[in-house]
Amino acid sequence: MPKTAEFCDIQVLYPDNWLPGPRQPEDGEGFDWELPSGGFVSIDHHDDAWSADEWIETTNKLLAEEYGELETEELPAETLPEGTVRAVEQRFYYLDLLILSRQWWIRRGTKQWAVHVQAESRRFDENQMVFEAILKQIP
Repeated sequence: MPKTAEFCDIQVLYPDNWLPGPRQPEDGEGFDWELPSGGFVSIDHHDDAWSADEWIETTNKLLAEEYGELETEELPAETLPEGTVRAVEQRFYYLDLLILSRQWWIRRGTKQWAVHVQAESRRFDENQMVFEAILKQIP
């Protein structure tokens, strides 16, 4: 039975075995989940002070500092959810595991959302449909 997360005036259904992640006031408006098999999903609401390029470049820099060398690729526009301004995928190794990290910057109406999903490649593939369903729920 799915659970519901409510934040920033939206509701998002998610699997009942995902754990809501800790979020501090300085993290801003949004919601985080930890996947039971390892990995996370994060949705953040951003005002106009941030742009897609700034957020993605900042995220890339933080990932590179934490994990070293990254392989980054822009996701093709025809595969992106409606309202996506920019989306990228990073691949890197951690403890001999291939990790996939995807970020979408979505603008719908007057709201901007930054969505970040990261997991070991096999776990990422297993949850791909759930990630897509969550993206569709963002108003």
